[in-house]
Amino acid sequence: MKTRAVIEYGATDLTAKSDSQLTATDKQDFSDPNSIKNDPVEIKYSTLEHNFFALDGTFENMPNNVSNVGYWSKTRSGANKEFTTPLTLTINFTKNHSSVGLTLKFSQYSYCTHLKIQYYDSSDTLIDEGEFYPDSPEYFCEDESVNYRKIIITFYSTNEADRYIKLYKILYGRTIIFEGDNLISANIVEELDPLGNELSINTLDFVCFATDDSFNILNPQGAFLTFQKTQPIKAYKIENDVSSDMGTFYLESWENESEKSMKLTGIDLLGLLDKVEYNGGIYDNVLATTLIEDIISKVNIANYTIQGITTETITGYLPICTCREALQQVLFTLGAVADCSRSETLNIYKLAESETPIEIGKDKILQDSKEIKQGEIVTGVSVMVHNYSLKIETETLYEENLSAGTYRIKFGTPASDLSIENGTIVESGVNYAIITATGSGTTPSTKYRKNRNVKITGSTYDDLTSTITITDTEPHEVTNVLSIEGCTLINSTNASDIATRVLNYYKNQYSDKFNMILTGKVGDNVIMEKSDENELNGYITKLDIDMTGGFLAKGEVVAKVEEING
Repeated sequence: MKTRAVIEYGATDLTAKSDSQLTATDKQDFSDPNSIKNDPVEIKYSTLEHNFFALDGTFENMPNNVSNVGYWSKTRSGANKEFTTPLTLTINFTKNHSSVGLTLKFSQYSYCTHLKIQYYDSSDTLIDEGEFYPDSPEYFCEDESVNYRKIIITFYSTNEADRYIKLYKILYGRTIIFEGDNLISANIVEELDPLGNELSINTLDFVCFATDDSFNILNPQGAFLTFQKTQPIKAYKIENDVSSDMGTFYLESWENESEKSMKLTGIDLLGLLDKVEYNGGIYDNVLATTLIEDIISKVNIANYTIQGITTETITGYLPICTCREALQQVLFTLGAVADCSRSETLNIYKLAESETPIEIGKDKILQDSKEIKQGEIVTGVSVMVHNYSLKIETETLYEENLSAGTYRIKFGTPASDLSIENGTIVESGVNYAIITATGSGTTPSTKYRKNRNVKITGSTYDDLTSTITITDTEPHEVTNVLSIEGCTLINSTNASDIATRVLNYYKNQYSDKFNMILTGKVGDNVIMEKSDENELNGYITKLDIDMTGGFLAKGEVVAKVEEING
């Protein structure tokens, strides 16, 4: 069995595509060059290009209304495969961009074989240019350029006579493949807390090697110049030439290991959620899916699934926090988890025992590596219950001397019904207000008080708290009551269920740590044999995977002992 690791790193300018405006004078009427930004899929439309329209039933007649086809030229190449007058595509940007070149994707049936790319700065001065001779429909035109504001691509010829230029994709950079000798080490850590007490961030660390100086941070032409945080990194396991997805990560940091090697660290989508602030709010029977989607939208995560909680609601309060922290509070309240393992999708769901759990047999576990421990004995769970009510009276929330301008003010306690003196409230929530101050007006100065011209008032919320405790009915020598106080979405309706769920989680719990040949992923329901009569049935909670060491993994399982039937 042959197993190897492959990592695809997208060395691209992530903002160039959205910032681009594409124009061409020689184009079909139905062709909008800006549709290249949508990465359109090629359709085999029947045209009158020479030796192109095969009568084999695979071509489609072009409809009257065609859109999203990328850039199609109006002129066709001549009998010598060249354009009498070269065609140009101009790309303008509003900001400076940098890349190691352009990856161009033409029609798979005909492509450009000679082109020139010119880069211009913000003063419209030519700063770099290069000619390229593609030999395939998708071709990387390597030509590192820094701080360009405009690109002109000139097309001279096609690989077949009498053909249009059909360009479907422009990647501002390229995908770099690391494998074999140029991948020194690679390690993935996957974690999942079945209780939802924490939303762990999966990570990928790998060290790559180059025979030249492209990874030397002191090299002014080095690849690191185009590195950007959140660039995508895809990891794969190749076993007997079959590829398995090991996850999608986003560049977090990079540093030199030596002049010819570099260490890169990637984080998953939950890591991206941890970098963006969420404004929070007061919620009264809001659909959980609506709140979750609002949290996720702050990071523009397009790929996500929500299962098993479509009818559940949320009541309570969220302070200003990171999107990851907000999502954790919501999912803990619902008894759900979030995970991105082996996927480019954020999956939100409730753990459930499978009818066919994965068996991790002794043949998968390395000898003398098992370590089974009984979990913490919890005899009771106490949860703090929150009940938020808006006060009738108003009070001062913020008072300060501000010059004219726009400000974001955070409140120390949630509040509503806001009003302002010497300013305008542009946007607000229970935790904040964005205001424009006029810079005029002052509050009379005293010996002990500075002049303060901006004053925000409003009604604050009272948090009437109480405590609910659920205890184990079985007698114990030692009493150990777990307290939960930090979740402000626990209310009188859900408190008892949450406390019971937490207590059941800790009841008769065991943890099993071991080294194994990689089997399953975090969140998978697994069974592990403990004796002839019993087995451990639970969930994989952590995998530390050595991708370049034969895909051996340090695994952790949280499980309960069950009798083996039969």
